[in-house]
Amino acid sequence: MAMSIPKVLAIIGVLVLLIGVLTIPITREVWETKSKLLESETVELSPFGYERILTAPYFEPENVRNVRIIGYVRKVSGEDFTFEITDGRVYLRAENVSEKEFNFPIDPEEFEESLWLRIEPAKSKVSVYVRAVWEERSYFYSIGGIFLAAFLILLGVILIIASIIAHIARGR
Repeated sequence: MAMSIPKVLAIIGVLVLLIGVLTIPITREVWETKSKLLESETVELSPFGYERILTAPYFEPENVRNVRIIGYVRKVSGEDFTFEITDGRVYLRAENVSEKEFNFPIDPEEFEESLWLRIEPAKSKVSVYVRAVWEERSYFYSIGGIFLAAFLILLGVILIIASIIAHIARGR
């Protein structure tokens, strides 16, 4: 026995509606890894030392996590040196080194202000590389999932309404 058109529309409508409702919990927040180069150069140190502002990337702290500062300072030639990364608080300090790699976390709220990279005077040439790395919440995937769920729910409701109309029209 063949099913009537209203029944088929109702079954398809309910299935699409359920798929739409079940899609909502699958929509989750997505975190994308991002980075910004803060400093990269080779420099001959002056008798006064070397200072650079490491300008923080723009982000909203509540949408960011796992902020890290990574990089290195390496002697290319000359004497060992002392350096630090600070914003009033010292995040990293190394004395009388020829090379130092670093990777340290920083709170997003603290990183809204710029950091300072200071290398104390030495007769040397150094290579400096500093990068900020973080995870940022991406709303693109979340919003896309919500729109898909809403579309499927709406389509399911339309199919159910169409089946009701078809059932009423068939009864006349």
